[in-house]
Amino acid sequence: HFARSVDLALATVEASLTEADRFDPLVSERRFTLHVSDLGQGEFLPGLMAHLHGQAPHLRIDAVQLTPDEVLPALEQGRIDLALGHLPHLRGTEHEHLATDHYVLALRAGHPKTTRPGRPVQLHELEYIDVASHPQPKRALAQAGLGAQVRLTLPQFSAVPEVLIRTDLAAIVPDRAAQRFARHHALTLVPLALDLPAMEVWSHWYWRQQHDPGHRGLREALVGLYADAVAEVGPS
Repeated sequence: HFARSVDLALATVEASLTEADRFDPLVSERRFTLHVSDLGQGEFLPGLMAHLHGQAPHLRIDAVQLTPDEVLPALEQGRIDLALGHLPHLRGTEHEHLATDHYVLALRAGHPKTTRPGRPVQLHELEYIDVASHPQPKRALAQAGLGAQVRLTLPQFSAVPEVLIRTDLAAIVPDRAAQRFARHHALTLVPLALDLPAMEVWSHWYWRQQHDPGHRGLREALVGLYADAVAEVGPS
């Protein structure tokens, strides 16, 4: 407790000095390192970089993707400034809720299982892409007795849209990412009849960064941008 109190006092002094320097986003060349998944890169970075272009044109962003076990040590050691996304096992951080997402079923437009009038898509009639970075859908498929119907396993989501539009495979994808994919590819999105929990999306940082004005400004920008994006997309 004593060591933490000393660290907190030092952090407060450092924050006060930084505040006194009056962080100016218009001239700052500060570099921030963010942990974001492959989906998070498409979700957060386009809007953030567009925002910074006008508001903090010299700020630098490094995006990295760590394993789940690496995230907390990297925050503690200052190797990353923020961790963004669905990180349900991350503990011991300051954090802010950004949004709630859920999974949907994505298939190519014109898929034979989606063109039958009056008959919903039957999950047991499909074959699937499994994405290792999101283990929840695979577990849900296994629990539904559909584990043997996975035909392709990928480490990340980046190739999923191209595979979907060229095959009759289906993929279970977070709704916001699926809608983004569907804006650029001919996909059909279907509500998912599987027991999958909602995905809570958060911003995480280490307590020493709490009062840093530049860090706080970046956090506030992300909250505002993500709230605007959620409002624009609306409920699905």
